[in-house]
Amino acid sequence: MNYSDALEFTHSLLKFGIKPGLERVSRLLSRLGDPQKDTKFIHVAGTNGKGSICAMVSSILRESGKRTGLFISPYIVDFRERIQIDGEYISEEDFAYFAEQVKKVIDESDESPTEFEFITAVAFLYFKEKKCDVVVLETGLGGRYDSTNVIGTPLCSVIASISLDHVDILGDTIKKIAEEKCGIIKENGITVTSPLQKDEALTVIAKHCAEKNNTLRLASGTPKIISQTLSGTTFDYGGEVYTLKLLGEYQMMNVPLAIEVANVLGIDAKFIKKGLEMAVNPARFEVVRDNPYIIIDGAHNEDGAMQLKASLDKYFKGQKVLGVCGMLADKSYERELEILKDNFSALILMTPDNPRALSAKNLKITADKIFENTIICDNANGLCKLIEDKFAHTPTVIFGSLYLASELRKLF
Repeated sequence: MNYSDALEFTHSLLKFGIKPGLERVSRLLSRLGDPQKDTKFIHVAGTNGKGSICAMVSSILRESGKRTGLFISPYIVDFRERIQIDGEYISEEDFAYFAEQVKKVIDESDESPTEFEFITAVAFLYFKEKKCDVVVLETGLGGRYDSTNVIGTPLCSVIASISLDHVDILGDTIKKIAEEKCGIIKENGITVTSPLQKDEALTVIAKHCAEKNNTLRLASGTPKIISQTLSGTTFDYGGEVYTLKLLGEYQMMNVPLAIEVANVLGIDAKFIKKGLEMAVNPARFEVVRDNPYIIIDGAHNEDGAMQLKASLDKYFKGQKVLGVCGMLADKSYERELEILKDNFSALILMTPDNPRALSAKNLKITADKIFENTIICDNANGLCKLIEDKFAHTPTVIFGSLYLASELRKLF
């Protein structure tokens, strides 16, 4: 099996969709020798910010000299982004090799895993064989029944900001969603979260920590921004001055959690500083071109839209920009557009490359109620020409779906 074959087989499992539950992946991993039992993890769940927190924590761990694995979802540029060691994507040869090992076990059974279950198994096998000191593990969806939740008690469980998202699967209230996210909290562990969580979420987190005999560590205080430009942010936190290249107002909510995780692990302050300075995370208010600016942000739910608005109000104060938007059908897209209605002079609508995508045509029906100028664009090449012809001097922000971000980021 070569890389192309392995990728084709992986994507063929999409037909099995999302099937919450740990039974299938547990049986699969058991047949593989339970590689996850030989690895130490930092497990990160939440609605918004978990990708940025994973990027920061893994960067800090690398700077401290730890051989660090990183498992994220979804990818932005290259499928291999999902499985990394020390900032390097899994090689095509390694992915093909480990995918083949997992496929052999599947072929010998009468079960078909979902795509995410398969990738999780490949990642765990890879991290074990490559002898990672620690793996930063991002949940895919939820927490309790997420495939990554087959691990034992991690070095640290992290609950990032919780808000409404995937309500058809996780529940329609903050409390219900928090219950699902808190499924990653294991017996006798340490859990890190933010005191800025919504009260109903923080109550649930505290309850789960008490039930599982966890030490609950609340990241203390809010960073004091010293300078903030589209090149990065310098801030004071706890009397120490840090520099962060990751942009967006919301990063000041995420960075205290990353620092607190590093403190839990006993990492020296100099490695924390360097790790934060070196952290990268594609498509999170990422500047991919300047003069004029083109920014890609993965805002894909109501809370993300609010954070995006705060960033636009900060960096483009009093100025309207061009929006490029594609949404998934299971998102609260009308509310997201309402939040951002004063930030865009025009809105280009696209259909993300995903089975759950909302068509640009259907999105336009909603967008036309909110924006005066909406335009449907069918493909990436057409977008480039449209921007060049009509919006050549206007800053542009691409948002609404990480799947759209993945497709369009390759253009810049």
